[in-house]
Order: sequence, then structure tokens, then C-alpha cells
Amino acid sequence: AFALRRRFHNVSTHTRYAPLGPEATAIFDAMETARCEAMGARVMPGTAQNIDAKIADDARRMGYANITEADQAPQAEAAAHLVRQLATSRDLPPGAANVLRLWRDHLEAEAGDALSDVNGCLHDQRQFARLTRQVISDLGYADQLGEDPDALDDDETEQEDESDESQDNQEDTGDTEQE
Repeated sequence: AFALRRRFHNVSTHTRYAPLGPEATAIFDAMETARCEAMGARVMPGTAQNIDAKIADDARRMGYANITEADQAPQAEAAAHLVRQLATSRDLPPGAANVLRLWRDHLEAEAGDALSDVNGCLHDQRQFARLTRQVISDLGYADQLGEDPDALDDDETEQEDESDESQDNQEDTGDTEQE
């Protein structure tokens, strides 16, 4: 998983789109890990079995095969398993499959529209981060997202345009500052 994250993950992009609140952050991080693992499974099919073994071991250690209620497993974990399954069409190990079974109806009811685009943006971390932020919002954690990083770009561009216009106007009127 570390090697896949290193290959398919850009820290700057992740930091830029990362939400602020704890639930939102957990979902964001889990879905990004699932994206990296799914990309690895697509590009290097041999890694899929290793990822399966890691997921199976994690689920075994957490006792997920024996849980009966969704709130006994993190929603973030279920979201990651759903991303992985949508992206790879692979069966999940039993414990992980149980987590997804308990959460799937909720995830699809609340964020199904956004999740239906997983395959279309898996290769682009920025697009995937936007999708993940939409999923987080759809799941009811919009208040934990913080500022929209894309809107910040728009604001910065507007400020640069206004600064350029101001400078152009000063040059047109001959009102440039002398140093």
C-alpha cells in the first residue's frame, strides 16, 4: 500500500483538498487510499492479491466479520471498500464485505450519484478529491469541508485580474508611483 500511495498520490493535491473535520478527514483519507490501491490493481494486477490480503488482515484484526450493526465499523472504511469494489470489480475479503454490506444502502442512498463517477476520475487525483468532497457533503459532513479549494483559485484569479486592471489604469492615467 505504501508503494502504491507513493506512486499514485500527490501530497500537495491531497493537502489542498483535504477537509478540516474529523469525520470528513477520515472519509477523505480512506477514499484516497482506496483510489491509490485501485490504481495499483489496474496498472499492476499482481498487487491486487497483496491488497486483498492487507484488507483481509485489517478486517480480521478489527473483528469486522462478526459485527451486525453499521455503527460498529467506521463509515470511512465502508466508503473506501465501496470505492475499491466499484473501481476494481473485485470481491472484498469477508470481513470487509460485511462492513460494506452494513453501510452500502446508506452510502448509495446519500452519495450514490457522486459515487457513480468513481471510474471516470480514478486516474486524476484532483478530480477524485473533488468527487470525494462531494461524497462527504452528500453524507452530511459539508460543515467539515472547510473552504472550497477551487473557489480559492477563482478568488486569487479575480484578485490578480483586479490588480492588473488597477495597474493598467494607473499607467493609462500616468498615476504610477515613483520610488
